[in-house]
Amino acid sequence: MHMHPSYIIDESARRLGLWRCPLPAGGSPIPAHMLIERLVVQNFVGIPAPTIRCDAYLSIGGLENALWYTADCDLYLKLAAIGSVYYHSTPLACFRVHKNSLTVSGSRNNADFRNQHQVIVDRHADKLSPKARAEILPVSGGFGDVNTALAAAMAGQFAPLIKALASILTLGPRGIRRYFYYSRVVDRVFPRLRALVAGRF
Repeated sequence: MHMHPSYIIDESARRLGLWRCPLPAGGSPIPAHMLIERLVVQNFVGIPAPTIRCDAYLSIGGLENALWYTADCDLYLKLAAIGSVYYHSTPLACFRVHKNSLTVSGSRNNADFRNQHQVIVDRHADKLSPKARAEILPVSGGFGDVNTALAAAMAGQFAPLIKALASILTLGPRGIRRYFYYSRVVDRVFPRLRALVAGRF
């Protein structure tokens, strides 16, 4: 699989930001353990960004329909375990944000939305070393809370944001730093806020 950053755009194709991956770019494959550790925290790959070999895709069974929100992350984690993945620094695609997207409409069910994240952690945690499991899983749980809280906020429910903030604070300085770097939350949230403030979201 080959990946690259994506421009985030609105309904009118105006650029709102750049969605990058927390990975080293270049001609060498990404170490599998690095990719797995970071993807378990948060899927940082814009859906139009990866190019995947057909035989690799078919060998792992493709996308799972039950995972309406996290099927792509599940796919990337499976691919990371069977072959080489490369990251290139040049943006070659755009990711459109709009009010009718599956992410926005589907995330209105907070329990199911949170469960989509937990399935990924439960399914792929055994790919982490014991040391990585101890360090990464709390960060992943914190980000699941944040994703759920942000989805609830989009629907006008702001109480979960307090719980999410508490989850992040319990990670400590090192965990918080890892959370922000792995999740690329700033890259993903600010463009949406720009669209929301401009009345385009």
